[in-house]
Amino acid sequence: MFRTGTQLIQRNYTGTLAVGVFFFLSGILVTRSFVLNASPARFLLMRASRIYPGAIICLGIISFVIGSVVTTIPIVEYFTSVFVGNLIPSAPNGSLWTLTPEIVCYLYVLAFGVLGVAKTRFRILATLAAILLVHSIAPSAVLSSRTLNIPTS
Repeated sequence: MFRTGTQLIQRNYTGTLAVGVFFFLSGILVTRSFVLNASPARFLLMRASRIYPGAIICLGIISFVIGSVVTTIPIVEYFTSVFVGNLIPSAPNGSLWTLTPEIVCYLYVLAFGVLGVAKTRFRILATLAAILLVHSIAPSAVLSSRTLNIPTS
């Protein structure tokens, strides 16, 4: 997936490691926000207000400002086709694929929080061990690139 950086282990790159560390730390902070408040409605509202305003502004600027300035096709054709067939390799903002796994992880935190998984260290460690076990036995069953809409090329 990430082919830049120094290769650390077979098929693992420093960029991949950095993304993994970022998601790990982010997961700790997001889980903490649920634990401190424990309101599912407030948690969903906070997550939505974290994702959507920035995504909408970013898409607007990229699609309507930058895109209309740098396009090589006629402007009328650009605005009638800007959202049609917007595949990842040719997308003006290829990082948008990260939103799907991010939302999935938020839903996991919500479900685990409602179930009380984060109440004790033992429950946290037992859940983490179970997730790692399932992921190591059948990784595609847990997080497949197809179900999370992650680009493979």
